[in-house]
Amino acid sequence: MIGSGDCESRRHVLFAQRWIATAPVRYVGSVSTLEEINAATKRLKPDEQEELFKWWVQADSFKARQLAALKRELAVGIDQLDHGRYRAYDDSNVMQLAEEAGKSGRERLKGGRKNPSR
Repeated sequence: MIGSGDCESRRHVLFAQRWIATAPVRYVGSVSTLEEINAATKRLKPDEQEELFKWWVQADSFKARQLAALKRELAVGIDQLDHGRYRAYDDSNVMQLAEEAGKSGRERLKGGRKNPSR
């Protein structure tokens, strides 16, 4: 008997195979693979886009890259702690932190600087 996880995996594989088979690829100059994937994805129906996204984030390669990115971020944070590059916050200055975070977020949304150094 096939478990529900096996059936779900098989369904995602069949969906991906159908998507690959029906997504025409056109080469115009030097178009990157990412641009080709974006174009093919836009031609999918919304529910098919959602299913493709779910399949992608459940893929082992995606999970491995996410884990590697988290490990890098943790290593940077630990290094900053080890070298005293951090600010301590308490009740007296936590509002300043909130204001800085809000300002930084608004700047990023407007397309301003992406990594403020304060």
